[in-house]
Amino acid sequence: MKRSLHSWIELGHFVSRVAVFGDICIDHYPALNLQFIGGCSFNVTSGLKSLGTNSTLISVIGEDEYTEQIEQKILSLGIESILSRVPLRNQKIDILLKKNGERVFSNYEGEILNHHPHFDLEDFDFVLSPYFKEIQEMIENSLEDYQGKIFLDLQEAENIDDEVFVSLVKKSMYINIGKEKFAHDLLLKSSLDSIITITLGDRGSRYYFNGTFADVDICEEICAIDTTGAGDAFFAYVSSEIIRFNLQGMTPDLFTTLKDANKFAAKNIGFIGPNSNLFVIA
Repeated sequence: MKRSLHSWIELGHFVSRVAVFGDICIDHYPALNLQFIGGCSFNVTSGLKSLGTNSTLISVIGEDEYTEQIEQKILSLGIESILSRVPLRNQKIDILLKKNGERVFSNYEGEILNHHPHFDLEDFDFVLSPYFKEIQEMIENSLEDYQGKIFLDLQEAENIDDEVFVSLVKKSMYINIGKEKFAHDLLLKSSLDSIITITLGDRGSRYYFNGTFADVDICEEICAIDTTGAGDAFFAYVSSEIIRFNLQGMTPDLFTTLKDANKFAAKNIGFIGPNSNLFVIA
């Protein structure tokens, strides 16, 4: 299958093709009567786009009143996509916001994630994907054969024990975790095989690499309105830097990368919506 340069990162004569594989979701805020196009993979793709890193969004979409708007939004952003349409409703979730901007998910509609088409990712040099409980089976169906070029966001790492975590690390170039779940010594040892980051909310973030680690604080305090999508923005920024430096045969300075990723993610919590209030839908 041919790929256009829209899904490539180019530096000199080196070119990398980037795929973001996973879910697209309708994020519904019932208390505010607002709906946005979201889902981890859509959020990451739009985040990469805003950073100047083009990628191909690969996902499953349903057939309902939201389908046309989803396709039009993706097209209007200039995002290349490979979408498998199935005769089911699109994934949807209700989001309730607390006073501190933290969100609570409810009324999850995700039957579409039980549909597991196999996507051929052979043409891509890097594959970025969320890896949470509801989507794991769909992801594993297509990622099994792409060891070494996978970037995974484990979210809260639910349903992932130490053994599974170690096996994922061995397959991946980069892994992000949305909470402190695994033992410090395990993370240090695992960092010999992969770059590992942890998002720590208002405490900033941490990285593990080559048997070392460091905490990276948030430079300035920002009033959180809605934290939905902040973790996706962080993952997008770090992934973009790793890929950019990989083109030069290098690894980025991770302290600087995480400091800037914290700032990039913080921009996402100052408004309602998972990635940008531009993606509101009727």
